[in-house]
Amino acid sequence: MGECKARFDASRFPLFAFPAVPAIAVFLLLQFSGIILCSCIVFPIVRAYRPRADLNRDILVNGPGLKILSTQKESENEMTLFVLFVCLATNFACRDNEAQLPAISETPILTSEKLPEISSYDFASKSPQTVKLPKALREISGLTFTEDGRLLCHNDESGTVFEVNYQTGEIVKRFYLGRLLLRGDFEGIAARKDTVFLVTSDGVVHRFREAQNEQHVDYQRFATKLSIANDVEGLAYDPDTESLLLVCKADPGKGLGQTKAIYAFSLKTRTLESKPRFLLSLQEILSQTGRKEFNPSAIERHPGTGHFFVLASNGLAIAEIDSEGKLLAVSTLPKSVHDQPEGLAIAEDGTLIIANEGAKKSGTLVIYPPQSN
Repeated sequence: MGECKARFDASRFPLFAFPAVPAIAVFLLLQFSGIILCSCIVFPIVRAYRPRADLNRDILVNGPGLKILSTQKESENEMTLFVLFVCLATNFACRDNEAQLPAISETPILTSEKLPEISSYDFASKSPQTVKLPKALREISGLTFTEDGRLLCHNDESGTVFEVNYQTGEIVKRFYLGRLLLRGDFEGIAARKDTVFLVTSDGVVHRFREAQNEQHVDYQRFATKLSIANDVEGLAYDPDTESLLLVCKADPGKGLGQTKAIYAFSLKTRTLESKPRFLLSLQEILSQTGRKEFNPSAIERHPGTGHFFVLASNGLAIAEIDSEGKLLAVSTLPKSVHDQPEGLAIAEDGTLIIANEGAKKSGTLVIYPPQSN
């Protein structure tokens, strides 16, 4: 008996060498994305590199002739099942990867329709009522009205609170935080009944009682997650939610992009909410003002409408938003009137006051009476 060696001929093994019904079923399966491509690539590779020893094992010599013990069709069916398994596994793996990809966020599309200017005040006026402040308030920063209609303010170097007659600019009284005067970068003030709040640029809230002229008062200090990177520039009391609103000039928070953030500090829990209460779209505001920046320097609640006004020193503009944070209107401010607007307060009768830091000149209060719409 001699040994007869068979030679592998790829042409003897067509791609779909199995019965018609399974072929149709497999063809339908192959219609799913990615499987046809995988079958065209994987099948020829597996067939071409099938080990010769496998073929030789299929054929044995017995007596004077050849007898096939393992049929060609059986090996082809095994190979076909293997290729199908590889293709299906590849297809599902690709789909899993696609499912894991993060969704691509779309840039909000702004309407071509411009927002109106604020109609309740004549911010375009180049000759509004202006009151000159004394030297002690040359670097005036924040403003707020008390419940009984008195105007409190502060500068940005120390914890000194002033009461000012806003019609004349005269200082009525001043009092100090701490037995030794507390110093820091104070950027906003708010009042709730007989309690006053100051905030520093790094987001620290100070709580204390209003005092008499030249008195020193004790205070409580509440740190928040905000820092100098956020650069808090304004503070307002919101009676509807019993909270303080802190507006940030710089970083709005991780992942918040081209926005300006307004955070809320609960007076019930004395903690800062983890997410901003409001986010102002820079793109939308700048499309209205036509300027390059809008960096908030103050925020105040209108006692009549419940809306909030956000003032920007860098950008010389003021925006009005509703209690849900929707941008309602934007107005620009004339440079000749507002060289460096830092503070904002609104009286019960709707009178709006903007404080201008004086730098090398005197600080001023600019008074805007409400207009009927």
